[in-house]
Amino acid sequence: GHDAQGGAGGRGNMGNTKNVGGDGGDVTGRIKADGTGKKIKVSTYGHYAPVLVLQSIGGVGGAGPDLDYKGARGGPGGNGGDVLFTTDKLTQINSNGESSAGVVLMSVGGEGGAHNGGGVSGGHGGDAGTVKARLRGEIRTKGDFAFGLVAQSVGGRGQVGGKGTFSGGDGGHAGLAGQVEIENFGLIKTDGTGASAIVAQSVGGGDPMRAFDYSAGLYTPGGGGNGGDTSWWSLFFGKGGDGGKGAPGNRVIVENSGTIETHGTAAHGIQAQSIGGNGGDGGDGKSNTPILSIAIGGTGGFGSTGGNVQVSANGDVATAGTGADGIVAQSIGGSGGHGSNAVGIGVGFSLAISGNGGTGNDGGTSSVTTQSATRVTTKGDNARGIALSSIGGGGGSAGNALSVSANAGPDIAVAIGGSGGTNAGSGATSRGASAGCMSS
Repeated sequence: GHDAQGGAGGRGNMGNTKNVGGDGGDVTGRIKADGTGKKIKVSTYGHYAPVLVLQSIGGVGGAGPDLDYKGARGGPGGNGGDVLFTTDKLTQINSNGESSAGVVLMSVGGEGGAHNGGGVSGGHGGDAGTVKARLRGEIRTKGDFAFGLVAQSVGGRGQVGGKGTFSGGDGGHAGLAGQVEIENFGLIKTDGTGASAIVAQSVGGGDPMRAFDYSAGLYTPGGGGNGGDTSWWSLFFGKGGDGGKGAPGNRVIVENSGTIETHGTAAHGIQAQSIGGNGGDGGDGKSNTPILSIAIGGTGGFGSTGGNVQVSANGDVATAGTGADGIVAQSIGGSGGHGSNAVGIGVGFSLAISGNGGTGNDGGTSSVTTQSATRVTTKGDNARGIALSSIGGGGGSAGNALSVSANAGPDIAVAIGGSGGTNAGSGATSRGASAGCMSS
């Protein structure tokens, strides 16, 4: 296999207040014939052996500066660079083995840095770059989950807030995702369960490796970091940290003017997705003191929007397997984070207010355009020709509140539950009506 990777940044300096993770460099790969007319063959044999991997990954943000009088939030993650890959018509890329993709292209923002001290916020995730591919020639894979092409731009995850005595730190926000653009003029053919031919994803904070986890389905969660909890010995007052915000998914464009064939259960022809990051969960608020005790749970972070997804099918797409859709185009809004619990225990007066759930966000527009001569064919049970969806993210659930009087006398104990987050709406979906779509 060939692995071209931009330099990942190191962790930030503990004594540097600008403790930012290093940026990954731009990565460009090209396979070009030498002019003699001979085919260029690149192959792997064995499990977990992708043929070509081009990735640019931002470094993890540094830990918070080491300040004598207080802690400090973690530094932001570094940014992923742009990734570009092209092949010419004499290229042959072949893999034979489980989880051995033909081509993997990734730009990933670095994770936010860890806090340094109690009750301090986590670092924000770094941004991801643009990922582009222009393919001619052939990509052939044989093996379960051996994708033909995976192209991802994934923002870095926000870091968890720190646990504190009076208040927990807020979770870091997720980094922005970049645009993903794929043009295919050649042949992509796969044979194996879950071995989709093209997987193109723009994700507003998350784990890029989830695309390789079949049990996770099509959805790839991630986003803002969770808020920090407060300790049980918070004097008089304890508030959990708020969850970090998810980041929006960016535009995903796939243009197929070649031929795509898959054979296998859940092996989709084209899987194009833009996914907004989820909000982080709020941290628990706790207070356990005599006379007066107030505990407030942290609020769940807001989910973010899914971007627009555009698929142009100018060439044939054929699948043969149960649940193997021809074209899947999805825009998914991020869900709000869950509100946290609040527990107040006191003598005399005790108040507990649980955290509100975060608001979900809207899905974007999903569209598929086809030409009159294009055929999208599926030959398996529960296999759709074209599956379009725009899904709004759900609101986060509210936390629970518990207020306890520890005295047998006439004390006051009040518990107030939080509100659930608002569900979001979906965007528009559209499909060109000129294609020949067949299922059998």
